[in-house]
Amino acid sequence: MVHEFEIPVKKGDILVVGTDGLLDNMFPRDIENLAKVVSANGAEPEQVAWAIAEHAYYNSVDKHASTPSVEASLLAGKQHLGGKKNNKNVIVVLIVDK
Repeated sequence: MVHEFEIPVKKGDILVVGTDGLLDNMFPRDIENLAKVVSANGAEPEQVAWAIAEHAYYNSVDKHASTPSVEASLLAGKQHLGGKKNNKNVIVVLIVDK
């Protein structure tokens, strides 16, 4: 199944794409904040991707982390706490011209 999206962008925008391993272990606002902080220090997109992936990894092994998977589990009436161990793939793109 192919999904196509059209999203308006402008020069300087940062696009972050990730697998469920990222989105199960980090809230979108945390991904956005980390991307902004790391890129503001002059990091290349690859470095931003690594920083985000590492943060998601640390959350995945933290038994007390507050993550989207914990939130979903609690809403479903289950008692899962901490991160979710699964693959974490992150792609970061910096829009350089528009």
